[in-house]
Amino acid sequence: MRNIGTLDRIIRIVLALVIFYVATMVNMVDYLKIILAVIGGLILVTSITSFCFVYKIFGICSCKKVDKNCVCDSHIEKPEKLLKEEDKI
Repeated sequence: MRNIGTLDRIIRIVLALVIFYVATMVNMVDYLKIILAVIGGLILVTSITSFCFVYKIFGICSCKKVDKNCVCDSHIEKPEKLLKEEDKI
């Protein structure tokens, strides 16, 4: 079950690593470090699982159509569409 493509995963991993770096190396208030670490962790988890709940809510999908594990509605053929194609035959 996924809705995040390969490029999106790579970008999220790099972004999570940058956020972790900023949270650990930059001198700032402790609560801000914790907030950044949590945000970086969430981004990292979504990239590892290839599933983003926010994408699911808004119907966004960045995976390719050939991906069999994709759960995006845009890639699933709807029965009405199949019926119309059968009528043309």
